[in-house]
Amino acid sequence: MIRIVSRLLSLTVGTGIIIIGIERVGISLIPIIAGLGIGGLAIALAAQSSVENLIAGLILLIDRPVRVGEYCRFGEGEGTVISIGFRSTRILSVEGDIISIPNAKFSQLSLLNESRRNR
Repeated sequence: MIRIVSRLLSLTVGTGIIIIGIERVGISLIPIIAGLGIGGLAIALAAQSSVENLIAGLILLIDRPVRVGEYCRFGEGEGTVISIGFRSTRILSVEGDIISIPNAKFSQLSLLNESRRNR
């Protein structure tokens, strides 16, 4: 998470420096900002599911309903959590299959953490 925050911060500072430099040269930023707004809207609509998975992944990492190595039942499946990433959660099923579930879907499933049953 520290790496992501530092990259976002450096991107913001770099963009600010470029904008100040363009203004000092005397170039009008209004047409550029209008074009970026339309392009940003198109990118936001295209990346909607990716952003949803990223936010759900952060919620899973912060809330910690399950941790790596714990056995859980989710929806209609069950298994041991192998990894929790920003896009998906991977689970080793009882049959030995690796199940990869997008975090947005996994965070909405009913979840029973059997490893913490007695705690």
